[in-house]
Amino acid sequence: MKTTEQETVFNTVEELKQSGWKQYPSAEPRLLLYKTFEGHEECACNKGKWMQVQIYLSSFQELEHQVSRYQFEVEVRGELPDGEWAILSFYGLSSETTKEKLESKAAELLATWDWMVRNNRANQN
Repeated sequence: MKTTEQETVFNTVEELKQSGWKQYPSAEPRLLLYKTFEGHEECACNKGKWMQVQIYLSSFQELEHQVSRYQFEVEVRGELPDGEWAILSFYGLSSETTKEKLESKAAELLATWDWMVRNNRANQN
């Protein structure tokens, strides 16, 4: 029996939750999961708190085939030392994107965030 796109998404979400991602009780319907990560540069407005990565899920109607499609988005956002805000994301990730790939994208965004904060701090001197 073939797995539907919706079942694939559900299974991936369940795998993420089992590896420490939390369901976000939010009014924002697209915001699906979040996880905090120790050892990364902090957001300037959240001193003492670990960086957080969010995973969003979007759905859209494919009119030609009258079917719903799903996409993941992985995002990091925060305030840099100079007071400017940044949003980093991978978007349009297929509904078939695995838990491992989503977590890999989160790690890439956190590494980019760390670089941005250090570079921003260095440029203030």
